[in-house]
Amino acid sequence: MSTITTVCTGCALACEDVVIDGADIFNACRKGTEYLKANLKKELDVEEVAELIAQELDKASTPLIYGLSNLSQEAVGYALDIAEKVGARVDNETSLYHGHVLELLLRGELREVSLDWIKDNADVILYLFCDPLSTHPRHLSMYSYYPRGEKRQQGWEKDRKTVCIDAHQSSCGRVVNKYMKVEYAEISKFYTILSDAIAGSVPRPTKYVEQKEIINLVRLIKRAEDGVVIIGNEAVKDEELKPFLELKETLELKTTFSFSPLFLNANSRGVCTLMMERSGSINAIKYDGEWTKSEPIYKSGADLIIDLCGDVLFELPCNDAKIISLSPHPTLTTKLAHHSFPVAKLGLDEGGEIVRLDGKTVKIPQLYEDRPKSSEILKEVLSLL
Repeated sequence: MSTITTVCTGCALACEDVVIDGADIFNACRKGTEYLKANLKKELDVEEVAELIAQELDKASTPLIYGLSNLSQEAVGYALDIAEKVGARVDNETSLYHGHVLELLLRGELREVSLDWIKDNADVILYLFCDPLSTHPRHLSMYSYYPRGEKRQQGWEKDRKTVCIDAHQSSCGRVVNKYMKVEYAEISKFYTILSDAIAGSVPRPTKYVEQKEIINLVRLIKRAEDGVVIIGNEAVKDEELKPFLELKETLELKTTFSFSPLFLNANSRGVCTLMMERSGSINAIKYDGEWTKSEPIYKSGADLIIDLCGDVLFELPCNDAKIISLSPHPTLTTKLAHHSFPVAKLGLDEGGEIVRLDGKTVKIPQLYEDRPKSSEILKEVLSLL
């Protein structure tokens, strides 16, 4: 294979400048490099695999299709079509984390900006319960902290002020201008205090954040010309939703601040977009003549789980469910599943479209022919049902 440029699918940043030259990978971060290099190898017959999956789906009474966030939009569409044929539930990782933020975004209830806008304009950045240096390693260097933008020519040195708010001082917390420690148990309280302070109230201190620090943070927020909040996985769980919404409304009403999420998998946003278009919900849905909301995977069982490029056993105990895994790389699920099939990896031997974490559609090239594609297998399953 000659030198070629591709899109990295190691995370939802979908970096488009990654170069592969034989066994060497350039421009990718460590996470992306390891993801692109890690492959499962095994000869596979598409028709045999599809027939086995179709037979198991026919026998199952409570089938669940899980994962999907590392598939192309085409493959996700086939998976949803299969669910409609057999009356299956469909779920993804946003049932466990980040679901509230994605739902707000897709419903148009959160003021959002693109990664390119952040690079060109953001002068104050709040990293809210996230560590992009670990989860999205090129986020700071390409978009949020270091780069010179159209309006921020002096970048992190003079033009950007950055604050990391998290329960522990992560890699990101050690790099930015200011780290503020807020325990997970105090997230709701902190959102309320910050919202009230922005609205004009005298703030109360938290366990680790002094009153003066909150006052200084509010001053920084109010002085921002183009502020942005980078939202992490731990930022908005069920118990934090109401105080977060109050903070969001205050920021949108009284400041310039917008929001930008961090989704873990390459096509997390694309999956949720397609699921919402069909059902009105981004996760935990079931087809029974029509799409309805169902119990999320962690609250209800299944007698058959089709794990599509996910890792369901890493995230949840699955009791006595029979598990069929389709994955391009080794995971806990591929090792313990009843049937495990190595499939093509998006960005290497499978192409297609994904939706980047900020909503931009990115076309993924196929570099070579090797393993069977997930889209081919799912299309064949659909034809057998």
